[in-house]
Order: sequence, then structure tokens, then C-alpha cells
Amino acid sequence: MTKSIVITLLLISCNLFAQVNLKNAHYELNINSGGQISQLITHGSNKSDTVTFQKGEWAGPQWYGKWDNKDHQIKLKATDQPNRFEQTVDDIHFQLEYHLETKGVRVRATLKNVGFTTIQPSKIGLHLGINTYMEKFPQWLHKFFPTMLRCEKTHLWGYAMAPDGRALCIASPNPIASWSNDFTKSWGEPDYKWFGHRINTMNLDVINPLPLPKRHPQDQYQLARGEIKKWDIYLSLVHNISEIEPKLSELTGAPFFHISETTNEADKPITFTLVGQHDSKVMVTAPNGDIFNIEANTTGEYTLDSHQQVGLYKLQAMYNDKISEAYVTFKKPWEWYLNQARQASFKYPARATTHCETWYGMYTMFLAEKYFPNPDLKERAIQQFDQIYSQLYDIKDPKPIKIAHRIQNTSSMIGVLVDKYQITKDIYDLERARDLADWIMKHAQAKDGSYRAGSTHYTSVIYPAKSIMELFIVEKELGKKDANWKKAYNRHFKSVKRAMDELVLSDGDIDTEGQLTYEDGMVSCSALQLAEFALLQSSTKEREKYKKAALSYIDGHKALTQLIIPDSRQRGGTMRFWESQYDVYIQPNIFNSPHGWTSWRTYATFYLYQLTGDTKWLVQTFNALGSAMQMIDTNTGKLRWAFTPSPYVEVIQTSQPHKDVDPTKYNPGHYHPRKYPHRKYVIGEQYIDMISDWIRANSQDNDVHEHFKCMEEVAMSNAFIAQTETGEFISYNCNISVSDDQININIPSKFITKLHINLNDKKKLQIRYQGKELQKKINSMKWIILE
Repeated sequence: MTKSIVITLLLISCNLFAQVNLKNAHYELNINSGGQISQLITHGSNKSDTVTFQKGEWAGPQWYGKWDNKDHQIKLKATDQPNRFEQTVDDIHFQLEYHLETKGVRVRATLKNVGFTTIQPSKIGLHLGINTYMEKFPQWLHKFFPTMLRCEKTHLWGYAMAPDGRALCIASPNPIASWSNDFTKSWGEPDYKWFGHRINTMNLDVINPLPLPKRHPQDQYQLARGEIKKWDIYLSLVHNISEIEPKLSELTGAPFFHISETTNEADKPITFTLVGQHDSKVMVTAPNGDIFNIEANTTGEYTLDSHQQVGLYKLQAMYNDKISEAYVTFKKPWEWYLNQARQASFKYPARATTHCETWYGMYTMFLAEKYFPNPDLKERAIQQFDQIYSQLYDIKDPKPIKIAHRIQNTSSMIGVLVDKYQITKDIYDLERARDLADWIMKHAQAKDGSYRAGSTHYTSVIYPAKSIMELFIVEKELGKKDANWKKAYNRHFKSVKRAMDELVLSDGDIDTEGQLTYEDGMVSCSALQLAEFALLQSSTKEREKYKKAALSYIDGHKALTQLIIPDSRQRGGTMRFWESQYDVYIQPNIFNSPHGWTSWRTYATFYLYQLTGDTKWLVQTFNALGSAMQMIDTNTGKLRWAFTPSPYVEVIQTSQPHKDVDPTKYNPGHYHPRKYPHRKYVIGEQYIDMISDWIRANSQDNDVHEHFKCMEEVAMSNAFIAQTETGEFISYNCNISVSDDQININIPSKFITKLHINLNDKKKLQIRYQGKELQKKINSMKWIILE
């Protein structure tokens, strides 16, 4: 034992150690008598930080598992070596040993089969014990959310991030079979409990049965007679997201892909670098199965061209005995995804239920009509709308007649009516939207300005303020000629302003639907509404106020977002985990990322880019859109509900249509899968199918259409050219060539009507679009209208 480690031993009467304190210049580790960490303290140059660990059932690190049809929690005992703890149960010897190193805390986990036969458990893993239970404001700002874990063939890496920006890197240089999380249950009666919105802790499952994702090690499912398996698990705290990749490469000895743009247009290359082992060999597997190698240029940058082959490309970086994997995508044109989603909106029909998610596809129906006029589909969409609206709202006096307290239903209906008006030009649609907005103001806006469902804060539940903004933008235009519409615009603007001012003053101390936690949508919807409202301000002071608040909300939200994962199926995805039981009737909880509600964050980054000019927001916007569009299978055009990064979950799912339900009639509530015919199977790192084409009952999988609503607003008719801080030019929906004083711009899509420019220096612009040419000279950030 080195002199740099100070060990404090508190002896009790049976000569075992009640508590162990390990300390060096960088770390201090408090360990209880069962070998579980009480707290981890890091010592930096300026301050110390503490990582809290769970107590009781979820304390850790703690061995757990299932074999012989029994669940086990292994209670370790202290040994004569103060940093080692062990126990033997059912012919398996369990051991944990703690070491402090400069680069992090190292936990040596060891299993040995001391019996006479091979043991194939259902699972053996470690509850890490990191306290991820986010319960209330402001403590949740300093709790670590399990942002990401990722198994590779040769190692494991990931991190837990707190909204305050700290990240606890979690890594092993050894192959680990799988990972999981311990999700809470929230409400209902056994055996019909619904899963909750909080996570107790993270698990590393060192032995796990197959099937597992192909990237995972495939041979970690048993302990042979006499076999010993060892894993080194590192914990290391960093304070900035940019420090995560270098630290993880150091801990694992593996190369890491650093990819700025994970999805790109088919005629543009994707570039990336490697963190850690720069001279790694990189092998590419194209969507058609072709395999080839690529090499870095003299600056260490790799370039991958699509050669017009759209789809998912697998990248593998190999260095010594380490293999790291990444995915990038070359996408189809945006209009292809919108068209496919439109077809899906009829295959997976909208229904009148207690939840607007079941009829969210109506957004896509009406938005697609703007670009692809089709009288038959338009009429079918209107008929479907009329059937649903008449069951949910009073025809003569626009107001909700079903479950009125779910104000997100009414605000979403406002948004649908505005989109319907855009294609019908029937003022009656806009009048209904206006009256529903007035109803929300009268019945759901509290004295403090917030929109509420009863006493619960609902301003940030499916963005009611944004829906009203979508209305009053149209009202403002009509108000230029009509005094009544001008009055409607003024009162709705004032209503939204009150709600936004309350969000500013709350500074994150708000509620959400269901179980209170640091909730993805609560935070992203706050950010997006504040940022959009900021864009609508004529006063610089007011714009800055709302922009600052939006930035504050979205800054903490990075703890819930996949911002560095080298996987175009997940980049920009937000880590939701309780929707599957309601949307597709799957239990227990699984991460769904991207889920439709991921696109709430995409609106926010889109607005923040326009407010700040910071190109990171533009890149994040298009990465997230690229991931979201892959809900539609590139090869078949099939729409899926969501993607799950969870690698191995034994689930049950409802397996038969609810034949006692009339899908044309109003259908309330949820249907617990255990109460109905269901099947058991394993889900792991995959897309999950829709069910609303066959279930008949209230399923909420049509919330996937938020992706297409968002894409239409952000990308369908807009092109972008931006210059980064380093002078690099990036573009979306257009092709550019740059000379000293001129940018030649070609916009291939006939749907692009606006071009956003964001330049550091004055440039001449030569713009070609729809057979036309336009010249401009610009040295600032602005929109150019293409007429």
C-alpha cells in the first residue's frame, strides 16, 4: 500500500472494519463495513466536490443477481485487507477491492466459481450505488442523471451528468456484458403498478444472457468451473462535457470517435477525429454491406463520403486489443420523411381519447398538405379531424367536454386547428382556435401567470404557450386589417407573456405532470417556449431577459441529452424512460431515446441559434433532427415509435387487440399490460414498432409525429449557412463554395423559401435557387427571403 493513501480504520469488537477511509491527493473514498461507498470526494485545484451514493437497498457498489430462480443481493464482509470485501454464496465467490489512482477511483470486481459445475446465472451485476434519485428542486440540480452507458466488445464507457454540469465518468478497460438501471414504481396496485419517473441507481451487468446487441461481448454469460473473472471499474469526476471523451479514453485505453455531425445530406461528407489513440485503424461497413478502410489526413481528420448511398454506416476504430464502434447516417431529403410520415398517419390512425398523443398525427396530415397537395388525403384528414373534434369539444361553444383539466389536449388542438386553417383557409378553424385559447386563459391561467391543471404547474407540459404563439402569429397578420383579430392577438400575447414571466421568475422551480422529478419535457418545453417568445420581442431588453432564462433551462438539460454519443440513431436524443407503458404497452421501463418528445429540445436549440448565433445550437438541431427522422426505416419507409438504447430488458407487452373497444368512439384511460393478454420477450438497443394500427384502444404512440411537426418548422423550407468561431463554414439544405470574398450558394430543394446567414466577415453571396439567381452582400446574421 503506497504512502500516498491514508487509511483510517475504525475497529469494532469483532475485529472487522466498520468504516474505511481511503485518501490521496485527488480522491477521498468513504466505505462502509459492507464494502459500499458512502461518498466520493474529489480534490481539485480550487475546490472539492462530493458524489453522493445511495443507502439501504440501492447502496453500492453491491453485487446482485439471479440464479436458481432466486433474486440475490450479496452482503460482503470486510477482510484483513481494509480495501477488500468478499463473500461466498452458492459456489460463487464475490469480491470488491478499492484503489485510488491519479486518473480515478478503481474498483476491482472479481467473481470465482468455487463449485464443481459451470454456472449460468440469469444475471450477475453491480448496483453502482450512485444516487440518481432526482426528487425535488433544487437538490436535483446536483444529482447525477444516468446519461449514458455503452458497452463495446472490449470495454465499457459512459457517464452520469448533473444539471450543474459535473459529469462522473464510468469506464472499464475490460469487456462487460451489459448495463441496466433500477427504475422506480409510481402508482397503482400490485401486480398492476405503473413505473415512475425516477431512477434509483445504475447497474453494470458483468454476466448477462444473450441476446445482446452485436457490439457487446457475446461470451459473458457464464462462469466455468474454477473460472475467475475480473473487471476494473473506474469512477472519475470532470467538470465540463468537453473533458468526458479524453478522460474515458484514458480510463479504457481505447480510441474514441469525436463526430460533430452524425447525420448529413447524401452529397456532403461526414468528418470526424479520434480521441486518445490517433493512429487507430478505421473500418467502415456501408449500408449495402461493403467493407472498406479509411485513413486520417495529416491533421488527424477522417472523411467519409456517401457516394450517394443513403442509410446507416458502421465505423470501427481498432487499436491494439481495443475496438470502438460508431454509427453515422446519410439521410434522404426531408420531404421523403414528411411524405412517409403522412402515409403512416393514416395507417396508425388518430383516435379520440384522454390523451392528445393519440391524435398527434393530425399535425403531419395537415402540414404535409402544404407541400404535397392531395385532395383525397386532405379530405380524409378533415373527416378524421371532424370525428375526433366532435367527441372532445363542444361544437357550438368551443370548449373541452372531456377531461378538461388536461389542458395540453386543448392547447394541442389549437395547434392542429392553426395548421388546418393554413390549408383550408376556413376562418372557422381559426375562430375555434381563438376561442379555445380564450378558454385556457379563463379556466387554466393562474394569478401568477402560469398555466395550470388544477393546482399543478402545466406551462411546460406539451408547450401550451407555444401552441398559443402559433395562433397569435397568424392573428397578428390578420389583425393588420381586422380590429377583432388584433384584439385577439393582443390578449393572447399578454397571456403568453404572463406565463413566460412566471417561468423566468421560477428559475427552474416548477412542477410537471405525473411524478415530480428533473423531467425532460418540463425543462425542454420551458426552454423552447422562452426562446421562441424571445424571438418575438421587439425590445432588446425583453429579448435578452427571455433568452437568458431559456439558456439557463437548456444548460442543465444537457444532463438528459445524448450530446457526445457516436451514434446517429441517438445523437440529440433525450433520455425518457416511462412512456413505453402508455404508448406501446410495454413494461418495465426502458429508455426511449429518441422519443417524440426529444424534438421539444430541438425547437429550443433552433430558437437559441437564432438568438445567439452560436453554431453549436445549429449543429445540435440538425443532429437531433437527423436522429429523429430515422424513426422511419430508410429501406422500407416504415414508421417506428422510438429507439431504445437499453441493451437487455425482459419485457411484457400487450399482444392482442382490445376487441371490446370501439376505436371510432371516445376511449379513456390506460390499459395495464398485465391485465390483458401479453407476451414476454427481450428488448435491446433497437427501434420499437407502433401498435396503434391494431390495438384499437387508447395507445399514445402517435406522439412520434412531434418529430415531423418540428422538422417541418425547422428544416423543410429553411436553408442555413454559418461560420464557426474558427472560421469554418457549415451549411444545411444548400451547397456552398467559398472564395476570399464570395460564397456561391446552390439550393437544390424547391421547398426552400428562406436562407439564414450567419457570417463573421462581409461576403458577397451568389444564390441560385429554383432556376433563379440572387446577389447579396452580408456580414451579419439575418434571414433572406427567397421570392
